Amino acid sequence: MTPMEIERDVDPGLALGVSALIGSIWWVLTWFLYFKSKEDDGDLLPVMPLIWFWRHIASPKAGWMAASYFSFFWGYLLVSFVELIAWVLYAKYSMIGPAVFWYSKVGYWGSIILYIFPWLWAMCHLALPTELGGR
Repeated sequence: MTPMEIERDVDPGLALGVSALIGSIWWVLTWFLYFKSKEDDGDLLPVMPLIWFWRHIASPKAGWMAASYFSFFWGYLLVSFVELIAWVLYAKYSMIGPAVFWYSKVGYWGSIILYIFPWLWAMCHLALPTELGGR
């Protein structure tokens, strides 16, 4: 490709934007969606997970699941949602600086490190005995 063709190539930026959009949609869905881990789990209704995890973060029985929701909320807010904002600034206003910084620094390392915790805490909830806060 010639340098002029490279400058007009919008596919990488579009791929990053779609990835940020999917992560942000997933982030918002976790505010409302709750799936039981076993048959006798109680319902969260009328409370949605976004409110539930704040109330149960210190719970000896549901603390790991609340920690999973909590870390999911903050991790995806800091990575995917801010990536989406940076991508909109890039796509709409040609502001490439925020996108370059966020995607290459915070987005990269945040997705490697912060995205582990929601799944790790959910696995602790599933695997640990009830005395240790598991299901």
